[in-house]
Amino acid sequence: MSDRPNLLVVMTDQQRTDTVGCLGGRHVRTPGIDRLAARGILFERAFTPVPMCSPARASLWTGLYPHGHGVEDNVYRIPRALPQGDERTVFGPLRRAGYRLAYVGKWHLGEADPGLFDLWDGYNSLEPQWLTRPDGARTYRSFAETDRAAGFLGGQKEADRPFCLVVSYYPPHPPYDPPAEYRALAAASPLPGYFGAVAAIDACVVRLLDALDASGLAGRTAIVFCSDHAQLLALRDGPNPKRNLYDETVRIPMILALPGGRAAGTRTAALVSLLDVTPTLLALAGPPPPQPCHGASLLPFADGGSPPWRDAFLLQNTTRPEHEAKRMARRERGLRTAAAKLVVAERRMPALYDLDADPEERCNLLAGESPQRERARDLALRMRAAAEAVADPIGLAAADAMLRRG
Repeated sequence: MSDRPNLLVVMTDQQRTDTVGCLGGRHVRTPGIDRLAARGILFERAFTPVPMCSPARASLWTGLYPHGHGVEDNVYRIPRALPQGDERTVFGPLRRAGYRLAYVGKWHLGEADPGLFDLWDGYNSLEPQWLTRPDGARTYRSFAETDRAAGFLGGQKEADRPFCLVVSYYPPHPPYDPPAEYRALAAASPLPGYFGAVAAIDACVVRLLDALDASGLAGRTAIVFCSDHAQLLALRDGPNPKRNLYDETVRIPMILALPGGRAAGTRTAALVSLLDVTPTLLALAGPPPPQPCHGASLLPFADGGSPPWRDAFLLQNTTRPEHEAKRMARRERGLRTAAAKLVVAERRMPALYDLDADPEERCNLLAGESPQRERARDLALRMRAAAEAVADPIGLAAADAMLRRG
């Protein structure tokens, strides 16, 4: 039996941080996700590099920003999305390292089976969230996916090689259509369908953890929990609840639980992201990440203290052209630090937010009679450095445009 850990990645779609109890959520209980956080490291400031499904997922599985992996919009009705091929994902090195690979749920990187998995039960997107059986009974898709994943886990107890299982749930992405009993649990929330879907997914997390425990695999399995991005609940930036750089959209829940209870119950406010998942999984499994890689392994956070880490994170976004006055997509770059955010967009006034004083990002400090130009300039210089480090031409152009404003 291999001494390398098994890997379990549990993903949701469009889940906000305020849906999770261990991150301060109050609208619905999440005992499963909270239980997982108690087993591992809770990242209080985790971000998607881009608030769109396909680009974020490609970033998750490659460790690259969208300009690096080439998937810069959502994909439909094409076999495969990644121009460099599916082998460029984390799954190529894992397969070559001898891992048994399984994928269950939403993929959103093409309609075709990528050909990398021993068990492929995935689909691109836009599938119904309820399944109809031959007898006419309906089953919530996420519950059926959990059945499939639990069955896979049950068959790995005596396996001769480690596995990597991905369980990728479509909810709480629209349509907000959870089972009635879960919607009822969130009846007092701002959006019962959305928060009810979170409660249903949390029940799936409970079942996955129970399946791991029952199979005896929990002590040898590393678990990552994350979402691809989040969303606005109040439409304050046009008609789309995503494709913006507000924290409500780019902050995501993220947990890393390591075998043997290592670093259990710890939490950190470091700026981490989906880009860090691929190098983390490969650091656990053995093979180095493909190069270039824009993320970094999260394992140093398991050793206690405050490891050297980034103090700013570059954000990318492209708006929907149909939501712009001139029907032209607007490219945006943001720089997020612990206390501030600078957003620079084409054909729009830049925005600077003090996140300590204004966590909802309502007050643009570059508007009004006393714009904080020096603070914005400092952040623009840091944006330029971050963009240069990952060879992002749009980021460099955005930073330079901001610096020219003075």
